[in-house]
Amino acid sequence: MAIKANELRLLDELSLQKKLVDLEKELMIETTQVKAGGRAPNPGKIKTIKKAIAVVRTIIHERKLNIKREVKKTVVKPKEETVKKETKNEVEKKDA
Repeated sequence: MAIKANELRLLDELSLQKKLVDLEKELMIETTQVKAGGRAPNPGKIKTIKKAIAVVRTIIHERKLNIKREVKKTVVKPKEETVKKETKNEVEKKDA
């Protein structure tokens, strides 16, 4: 659920406002569950929602102040295959 700032910077103002409202509603639901005595199914979710709200608010504020940030294009590199080293037991089994 982690929201990346680069993805949010591509959205327009209306979409950001909608995203902020949705996140605040979701936070309200999670916190009321905890305050009502129930146990949150995912305790870390509240923290990630708060961080996402902070990111959205930061981007909205940057736009009000006309602060331009470059949107970084992330390149996903394929993982290299790792060669497994043989353990002593495996070497002994081969020799036997």
